[in-house]
Amino acid sequence: MAVRSSHIRSALGAIVVLGIGACADRQTTAPRPSSALSGSIPAGGGYDIPAVPRFDVTVQVSGSLRPHARTTIRAVVAGRQPTGLAEIAIHVPELRVLQTGGGRFEMPTGIAIAPQARWQTPVTSGGTVVRTADVIFPAQGYYQIRVSAAKVSAERDPQAWVMPTGEASVWVLVGAKGGRVTTMFDASQLPADAIPTGGPLRFFKDLPSAPVIRPEKCAPDDPSCQPPRSCCINGHVNYLEKFFTQSSV
Repeated sequence: MAVRSSHIRSALGAIVVLGIGACADRQTTAPRPSSALSGSIPAGGGYDIPAVPRFDVTVQVSGSLRPHARTTIRAVVAGRQPTGLAEIAIHVPELRVLQTGGGRFEMPTGIAIAPQARWQTPVTSGGTVVRTADVIFPAQGYYQIRVSAAKVSAERDPQAWVMPTGEASVWVLVGAKGGRVTTMFDASQLPADAIPTGGPLRFFKDLPSAPVIRPEKCAPDDPSCQPPRSCCINGHVNYLEKFFTQSSV
């Protein structure tokens, strides 16, 4: 019995050792936490290579944020790597469309929108470049402001995972009694009956409409007539393609 007990204890010890080894194995192969993967880009072989921007970019906005009042946009660009020549740009796409369209607002598709202002300047490692632009919003609305920085010079990066660009953006709500800045587009900032999109305020009740045309039923003996579509709309259809890149009808 003593020998058998000794064998049992040895077997149990082996099981415990194997169990500990298996647990240790699982711990060493556990996935990295999500924070370790943030700012990473996928690379070949299934690995993640951390990618860092060449520039740290900040957007600052000041002013009353009322229509026809001056708003100052401040672009702050800090260099992580020495850059012989960089382009810094301030983009306000919805405002630019209003300006080039003579007050008519229709966001283009497949066409680049020119920045509101741009500069070319060297940026040193650890140095900071500040550029400002004044704009005037002609109407109440919700407008995106984006600052970008991109390397123009041809120097080689010491590490392959340094991205040649950097950018930051905010959204600005312009109102008759003043507005506010939000870090991202937030439709809850708009009036309940407003179309939830960027640009000057527009309302569903002001959309153009057209009468609904009901399809005629096919005659039973007409082989050229296609089966009619079911129709369940009465009244008018509002056309939203004027405000969005795709038709909503």
